[in-house]
Amino acid sequence: MLLFSTVLDVKKDLNRSAFRAAVVEWNERFLKFEEDGDDRYKKNHIPGFRWDKEKSVRCGSENLWIAAEEYEEKNIIAVRYEKKSADGIIWDTDYVMNFAERKLAIRLERSYTEDADLTNSEFSAPFFITILIEHDMFPMDGDLPISNHPVLINDGNIGLLAGVVKGKSQYRLPVVFVSKNVDGSDPVDVRRMASRLKGMAHVLVQEDRGSNEKIREACDSNNEYNGTIGVYFPNRVIAKKRYFSSNPAEQGADAVLQEKVVWRVLQFCNSKVADPLYTWQGVNHALLLADLSTQRRQSEVAEEARKKAEEEVAKIVASLDDEHKRIAEEAVRKATDEANKLLEAFDEENRKLREKIEALTRENSRMYYENEGLNAKINRVDAVPVLVFGNEKDLYPGEVKELVLRTLEESLIRCHEGSRRKDVLTDLIANNDYKHDVEKRAEKIDTLLVGYRNMDGKTQHELESIGFAITDSNVHYKLVYRGDPRYCRTLPKTGSDGSRGGKNAAADWINMVC
Repeated sequence: MLLFSTVLDVKKDLNRSAFRAAVVEWNERFLKFEEDGDDRYKKNHIPGFRWDKEKSVRCGSENLWIAAEEYEEKNIIAVRYEKKSADGIIWDTDYVMNFAERKLAIRLERSYTEDADLTNSEFSAPFFITILIEHDMFPMDGDLPISNHPVLINDGNIGLLAGVVKGKSQYRLPVVFVSKNVDGSDPVDVRRMASRLKGMAHVLVQEDRGSNEKIREACDSNNEYNGTIGVYFPNRVIAKKRYFSSNPAEQGADAVLQEKVVWRVLQFCNSKVADPLYTWQGVNHALLLADLSTQRRQSEVAEEARKKAEEEVAKIVASLDDEHKRIAEEAVRKATDEANKLLEAFDEENRKLREKIEALTRENSRMYYENEGLNAKINRVDAVPVLVFGNEKDLYPGEVKELVLRTLEESLIRCHEGSRRKDVLTDLIANNDYKHDVEKRAEKIDTLLVGYRNMDGKTQHELESIGFAITDSNVHYKLVYRGDPRYCRTLPKTGSDGSRGGKNAAADWINMVC
C-alpha cells in the first residue's frame, strides 16, 4: 500500500558521495535520537552499515535491511530500506536519485502479513527529507522553500498568500493555508502539520488576526479565515479544498482537522503515476534486463568465435595425414565440448535472469493491484472513522468500504432533494475515494455467466481474477469466493443454450458477493 510519494528537485551539491553520506547519516540518526532521550527509533538502526563507493550494497537482517543498486547507464542510484515489525506490518522506504535529471523520488509503502495488527495506522514522512533540508539540498520552489516548518504570513509577505489564492503563483507542491481562529489560536498544530507534510506541501500560517483586513483585500475576499484551512493544488484542474475548524474547545478537534488536511495532500501526491525508473522495483527490473542483454551479447560472441575456430581447424585438418587428422579431430572434439559447456553456462545464466525478470514483473503487478486495492483500506483505519467496523473482515482490500458506499449510493434515490440525509450521504460518497469496484465485479460476473458455455482457460482466468477458487468434481465445478465457504456456488461442465438460466445464475451470484 503506497502511503507517501513525492519527487523533489535537488541541488547539484547532492552528488553521489553526498547522497551516500546522507543515507549513512540517516541510519546513524536513529542512535542519535536515543542520545537525546528518545529510544523509540533505536530498533530502526542497522549496525555496521557503511557505504563508500560500492555500486551494489546490502546490510542487515531478514527483518531489517538496507540495500542500494546503481544503474550507471541512466545515472541512477536506488536505495531500499525494509523493516518487518513484530505486529506483522512491513515498511518499505525507497530513495531513488536520478543524477541526470537532478530529481529525488521518495516513496513509503506498507504491506501486511496475514496476522497483522491494523489498529495503528500512523506514520510520518521519511526523516531522510529532514536531513536533506538541514544540508540545504533542495532548491526553492518558486519563492517558497522546501521546509519542515510553516511560513508565517504577516503584513510584509501577504503577497505570497495572495498569489496562491488568486492562482497567479505556480508551485510544484500543493500549498496549505491555515487561518487563525477567532480567539487568535491556530486550529491545528501547525508545526506538526508542516513536519508531516515536508516534501509534499508548503504550509502557510496566518501570524496573527491583525492582518485579517489586509489579507481579505489582497485576496479579493477569497481567502480562508476564522480557523478555516485551504489546500491549493499545482494542477488548476483540481479545485482547492476548504476545511472548516470545529469548536476549538472540543477535545481532539484539532487532531481530526489536521488528519483530514494531511490525508487530502497525501491523496493528491500518491495519485501521480510514477516513472518505473523512479521506483526501487523499476530500477532493479532495468538492471536485470541490462544483465540479460549483456549475457546475450556474450553468448553471441562466443558462438561466433566457436564457428570461426571450427572453420580454421577444418582447413588445418584437411592438410594433415591420417594420424595427425585423428589427433587434430580429437583436439577439436574436446575444444568443441568445452565451447558447448560455455554456451550452456550462458544459456543457464540467461534462464535464471529471465526467471528473475518474470518474478519481478509479477511482483510489480501484484504491488500495483495491491496499492490500487489498499488505498481504500488506509481510510478505513485512519484516526477519524465515521463508523466502527464489526467482525466482518475484507475479503479483498477495501471490500467492506466499497459495499457500504455502494449501499449509500443506491439509497440516494430514496432521499428527498435538499434534505439533510441526501447532503450527508453525498458528502460521504464524494470524500471516501469510491472506486465502484463492486459494480465492476458485478458486470464481469454477469458477462461470464450469461454467456457461459464451458470452463475454458479464459473463463477460468476471469473467474479467478474476481476471486473464485475453482475445483473440479465429476459432474460440475465448485467455486468458493475469496476462500469463504459461506459464499459457494457450482457451475455445470457445459452451459445450456438458453439465456434465462445464465441470467438467473448471474443475478444469484451478484446478490451473493456484490
